Amino acid sequence: MQGNEATSSRMRQVMYANDILVSTTRPTRRAIAIVPDYLDNQICSTGFAVLIPKKDVIGEFLFHILRSEIVTAQFERFCSGSGYPAINKENDVLRVLVPEVNRDEQDKILSKITTKPQLAKIMGDEAEKIWHKALHTFEDLIIKE
Repeated sequence: MQGNEATSSRMRQVMYANDILVSTTRPTRRAIAIVPDYLDNQICSTGFAVLIPKKDVIGEFLFHILRSEIVTAQFERFCSGSGYPAINKENDVLRVLVPEVNRDEQDKILSKITTKPQLAKIMGDEAEKIWHKALHTFEDLIIKE
């Protein structure tokens, strides 16, 4: 069950669109998400820290920073427990140091982060077309002979 229908005792936190959810269990796996609009004002598990970006912080920028190597290393340092490593959302998540970046720089960085995967997809699609064309040409040559 999800949303307001959730009945588990761990389903007690309200989350809003554009909040950032950080898994407090095994945080080094980078299980971090941005709450989509359709889950606005819904309930999530207490196994997540719900972060509300400050007004001068772009949520998507914070999302990427929290998934970075430097933050993952901090989460690893704060983890306790060996079989089920976890961090404390009230203390450990708030102790994580992230770079202070002005809004313009956040926009520039996000532009680069989002542009490169889009370009890679376009190039991958083009490579796929070239591969299929070459394969068909090769098969036609074999069949003709």
